[in-house]
Amino acid sequence: MDVFAYADERRAERADLAGYLADIDLIAEIATIESVDSAQQLANAPSKLKGYGLVRTRSRRTWLEQRNRCRAELQLVQPLSGTDVNHRGPNEH
Repeated sequence: MDVFAYADERRAERADLAGYLADIDLIAEIATIESVDSAQQLANAPSKLKGYGLVRTRSRRTWLEQRNRCRAELQLVQPLSGTDVNHRGPNEH
């Protein structure tokens, strides 16, 4: 039995894991070639989580800022449709 399982820090760790798994689901669902950079940044965002206690609380803020920015970028990028691609050369009109 984990006597610290209900401590605020442990609950935050579980919430971080749930958030990361939700991010992976989002990436798998909507990532495209156009959004690969945002998807990679989102997948790597948890590397910002470091330390324990106050240090981890501060790093969580950094992670959440990056996570929210990357999720927004990922959801904004629309895939190109076949009609959006211009196959003409630079001298063709």
